[in-house]
Amino acid sequence: MKKIVRFSVNRPWRVIGAVLCITVFFLFQIPRVKIDPRVEIVLKQNNPVEEVYNRNRQEFESYADVLIGMLHDDVYNPGSLEKIRRITEEVENIPGVKKVTSILNVKNIAGGEEGLNVSPMVEEGELPRSGEELKELREKARSWSVYEGVYITEDGSGTSLSVVLDNTVETDDIVPIYYTLLDIVKKYEGPEEFFISGPTVVEALQGHYMIKDLKLLVPLVNIVLLGFLFLFFRNFRGTVLPLVSVGIASIWTIGLMPMFDIPLTMVTSVLPVALIAVGSAYGIHVLENVFSDAEEGKAGLSGIITAATRVSLPVIMAGLTTIASFISLCTSAIVPLKQFGALSSFGLLAALMISLTFLPAVLAVADSRGWKYRPHHHSSRDCIGPVLVFFSRISLRRSGLVLGISAVLLVLSVGGGLQVKSDLNLIEDFRKGSPIRIADEVLNEKFGGTSLFNVVLDGMEPDDIKDPAVLREMDALQNRLMGMNNIGKAVSVVDFIKRMNQAMHDGDPAFYTIPESKDLVAQYLLLFSFSGGSGELDSFVNFDCKSGQILLQMKSQSGYLAQDVVNLVNGYRKQDLKTSRVADIFTTGLAMLAKEFNRLVVESQASSFAVSFILVIFIVSAMFRSFKLGCYSVVPLVVPIFLNFGIMGLTGIKLNAATAVIASLAIGIGIDYSIHFLSRYRHEITMQGSVEKAIERSLHTSGRAILYNALAVAAGFLVLVPSNFVIISQLGILVALVMITTSLASLTLLPAILKVFPPRLAHRTAETTMSVFPARVFPQGVHPGEENVVGYQDNTTDIPTNRRIEHDM
Repeated sequence: MKKIVRFSVNRPWRVIGAVLCITVFFLFQIPRVKIDPRVEIVLKQNNPVEEVYNRNRQEFESYADVLIGMLHDDVYNPGSLEKIRRITEEVENIPGVKKVTSILNVKNIAGGEEGLNVSPMVEEGELPRSGEELKELREKARSWSVYEGVYITEDGSGTSLSVVLDNTVETDDIVPIYYTLLDIVKKYEGPEEFFISGPTVVEALQGHYMIKDLKLLVPLVNIVLLGFLFLFFRNFRGTVLPLVSVGIASIWTIGLMPMFDIPLTMVTSVLPVALIAVGSAYGIHVLENVFSDAEEGKAGLSGIITAATRVSLPVIMAGLTTIASFISLCTSAIVPLKQFGALSSFGLLAALMISLTFLPAVLAVADSRGWKYRPHHHSSRDCIGPVLVFFSRISLRRSGLVLGISAVLLVLSVGGGLQVKSDLNLIEDFRKGSPIRIADEVLNEKFGGTSLFNVVLDGMEPDDIKDPAVLREMDALQNRLMGMNNIGKAVSVVDFIKRMNQAMHDGDPAFYTIPESKDLVAQYLLLFSFSGGSGELDSFVNFDCKSGQILLQMKSQSGYLAQDVVNLVNGYRKQDLKTSRVADIFTTGLAMLAKEFNRLVVESQASSFAVSFILVIFIVSAMFRSFKLGCYSVVPLVVPIFLNFGIMGLTGIKLNAATAVIASLAIGIGIDYSIHFLSRYRHEITMQGSVEKAIERSLHTSGRAILYNALAVAAGFLVLVPSNFVIISQLGILVALVMITTSLASLTLLPAILKVFPPRLAHRTAETTMSVFPARVFPQGVHPGEENVVGYQDNTTDIPTNRRIEHDM
């Protein structure tokens, strides 16, 4: 590593030029990054649930992509109906809109002289105005249950427009359509209220709000870390250069995404903030060592080379453990988590390389220009020192109590963690006060539901759906589904066939039944198509009538509701299905993807958790050449991570695509604190020979760096709190919490374990222990030889020169 550092310092412009060229290359790739908030990308392309979902979308036409709800005391008045007509006309003219259906133009099935009469509820160009005409429209709407809860509320206080988009419309096109719809309905507000939602809109708006988040959170995390870096260094280079290095790494990472066709999702949108908060530590370590040496008179190019070389190994080892924990996410079956793991690993590796090459090169240029480092001391007030004294006291004098409290916390946390639920519910990702969530809640309350779910019956052969036996099975299953909680509406081709049969018998309610003859059903469907109903059933039967589906409108997109539906359908198929003409009954829809996510995210959490621990133990064991120290290093992570899950369980925070990365983040970042402490302990036990003195000395030196680092990372992630998304805000709070708890565990639980169960370490000279000693991050007012600012008496003065450490890190 010394050769690389020496080259960077002696040939700085080559290194700077190379880094800038690579940065410019990746910078030009960033505009090609695509935003894809669709639910289906959460699962792998070969996932059976995802395959069924996409196949179903190809076989059946969309039923409703966007819902526009209008609420009024009574919508059956000329003014409100006129607004519906005008809004319908304007929406139909929006590019990308395929069809708009309202209570005015929805098809009404009635009998006529020539058979079936399929015509709009209100003829084009006409509008009910008199009391009698309005009464007739109300009676028509009430005459068929299919209309109720879909296009009109039971009490007539609300009506909705169903908008179907062209198949060619991309997700990026939906946001402009949504805002165009808002502009249209805004013109007609008063006294009517309008609300717009729908599964397609919710997905598209996630991408829109992601961009808003990036514009807010990335500058905010830079401002926060600038403040912390200024407090640490009190000079321009120390404040700016760490952020420059990690900013370059972030550009490389985001620029890499379009090259591998990785879209921006809810999870990957956190990448810039995560990289800046975590990756800045490498630059801080390098600069702190260079500045400390310069303050002691070891300045110039040789000083930069010496300091950067000395710190390179511990920084690399700390970086590798963090990268290893992020790589563990690549074992996940959740695609965004896998992508986040790969990209964050690349970004941290880039930040590591830039810190050890680009930063020394920049420092060399500054030195050649005569820009000398001038120290700016902190005030004499030390708020960290007393805290470290307290930790030292309880760790050494109350070791058993610390271990006991930790064990109790672990047990309680496991109990709380068992209450954690996983779910993928897009609308709940938005804040409660956001317009889309308010609209969705109102529409779910007034109408059948904004979330669509499909229950598909597959026949044995084409035209099997026309078989009365199959239709009766569909009808029976549909009635059972309507009896479930949170199922607001269930519609199928059965409803249309019953209505046709009734219409062909002069509207007699007694004939609202399924015909006994398959041929008669076929005739009805043919008449319906020829009489103006062509294409109206494409959402309910496929092209050859081999398959038909029951469309459910649900009040929630929750995977748990989907599981209830699946259980009912499976129970019906196994116990109550009578006809042999039904080959299979299966379920699909966005809620089924959420259900599959619930299963996979738990499996992924367990696998990534195990892989992280194994990789970290292996790396730390190799680093210290001690398997016991490798195991000791992860102990301070166990209690905080389970405590994190316990808090999630008690507060109702769900395991989702965002919070699923917390364990890996905790391991990747928190392991550095253990390495800091164990490295110092390993050195001090060689110097002091006493376990208690080694622990005390380690706490008073490395403890300061650990606390500063934890506070900086926690502050970096807390900037996620003002995110537009609830789950991102929760991620910021939980990561900040786990950073604080892991640092506290490293300064209390780990020393207590070392005190009670001291490991046997092979005798090594001070020079050997230095080879793996991590970088220090002292504020500029704390100099070598002044670590006793926390009340510790330096006892190393009598140690032979060949065993003394002049530059602790």
